[in-house]
Amino acid sequence: MQKNEELTWLEEQWHQLLADCRVSVPKASYAYQEVLEQYGKSGRKYHNFHHLVELLQAYMWVEEMVDHKLEVRTAIWFHDLIYQPLRKDNELRSARRALLHLRDWETSKLEERTVFDLIVSTRNHQPLWDHPDCHLFLDLDLGILGRERARYEAYTQEIREEYKMVPAPLYRSGRKKVVNSFLGRPRLYFTNHFFERLETRARENLTWELEQLEGN
Repeated sequence: MQKNEELTWLEEQWHQLLADCRVSVPKASYAYQEVLEQYGKSGRKYHNFHHLVELLQAYMWVEEMVDHKLEVRTAIWFHDLIYQPLRKDNELRSARRALLHLRDWETSKLEERTVFDLIVSTRNHQPLWDHPDCHLFLDLDLGILGRERARYEAYTQEIREEYKMVPAPLYRSGRKKVVNSFLGRPRLYFTNHFFERLETRARENLTWELEQLEGN
């Protein structure tokens, strides 16, 4: 999709979410304006509208496996709402912003807590909520690791662009720690669905990136 097509598609998906949540469009207009503003910032090369589109489309393939559909879909929309590369509390801040909007939507305390835990779980990609839906949500967010090599290579370049303020040696050092932390896990994907489909290629991609980082 081109950017305009992505925005049109996202608006349709947003209206569907509101309909399912029984929230009026005017009541949720401020939330959508914040989504557009935050994900549309120029410095976002990966954590942008395209990332939202990829996650929502991937979710559609596995929706039948999800129990708490509204909560997972809502978490997808808000999980990267706040994103400043050098901060370490983006996930917490995004989750708090999500709660502010959800309270305006008159959602239940349980629904709010579920969305909050889903979003904060993406900080270290370890589930705060021990439920299959949280495992699936984290697997969706890490789906990029198991994409075809061309897409994965583009992803690594996009992440580097987001950290362009960081000198190359420091970036390589930090990124190697991230890659090694993933490779050191017994398995990258919690659900068998994603493990069987993406685990091997994800490890191949991460190993390839590590070789690129060590070769520079």
